Amino acid sequence: MIGLEPLEIAHRLLLAAAAVAACAGLWLLAAPVSFLKVNARLGRWYSTRRALHPLDRPIAVERRLYRHHRLLGALLAAGSLYTTWRLATAYDEARLVAALRPDLPAPLAGALLTGWAVSLLLGNLAALAAGIAVLVRPSALKGLEAWANRWISTRRALRFLDVPHDGPDRLVARHPRLAGALLLAAALWLGAAAWLVPAP
Repeated sequence: MIGLEPLEIAHRLLLAAAAVAACAGLWLLAAPVSFLKVNARLGRWYSTRRALHPLDRPIAVERRLYRHHRLLGALLAAGSLYTTWRLATAYDEARLVAALRPDLPAPLAGALLTGWAVSLLLGNLAALAAGIAVLVRPSALKGLEAWANRWISTRRALRFLDVPHDGPDRLVARHPRLAGALLLAAALWLGAAAWLVPAP
């Protein structure tokens, strides 16, 4: 559908939906037993909570990090110092403004870059303080670590989405020919709508 207009895409999708509904309706009317068997096979429920359970468990790395806290603190402090040095020596606002979109006003681009540079500098200072603390006295960060290291289970939060809703399937199983007739009527209606509204 590359290169098609949105209305033409909608028209083709409408025709495709009408064809699928007509096939399903005729199948339900002619052979409802085989349709229900195929639908039961394709409609099996796969629990995402069960599949994602191995990914939704906290992995504690604190002991390993604290075992090598001097190396970690030194690397963190060195990285923040290097980034700050590069920001102080290689930052060229005029060149960056010229590299941005040409339709962006220069004052706005300068203000955005200044805000970005200040945010980066503050982040580097925070990383430097954290690196020194980890290097010298890692226990000073345990309170912050306990506050930031809270585990939030996505499986519990999304439990309401992982519930099967098989009401329509049971309704079709109880009244297969009525469902087929309704689907066929819907297909005819969609086809008529697509015929009355020609493709652009």
